[in-house]
Amino acid sequence: MRVVPLLADVRIVRTWSGVMAFTNDLQPMVGESARVPGYHSLMATTGFTLSPLMARLLAESMATGRTTLPPTYDVDRAGGHPIPT
Repeated sequence: MRVVPLLADVRIVRTWSGVMAFTNDLQPMVGESARVPGYHSLMATTGFTLSPLMARLLAESMATGRTTLPPTYDVDRAGGHPIPT
């Protein structure tokens, strides 16, 4: 409790943690796969801040068939590079 002495008497009720996945280029992967039509995916590497926006863009894309997502977020890439077909 050297960092925050005022918390010395605070009882911790619960904590949580999780796994954060990252792509090699640290860019989100979001959209519909051209290789597997109908497969929509969203992996935002800054999940707590960027995911709500990415989810909205994905939902709009699914509803309208149009996308405003940058090509760098393409689902059909591996490690930031297009997957060879």
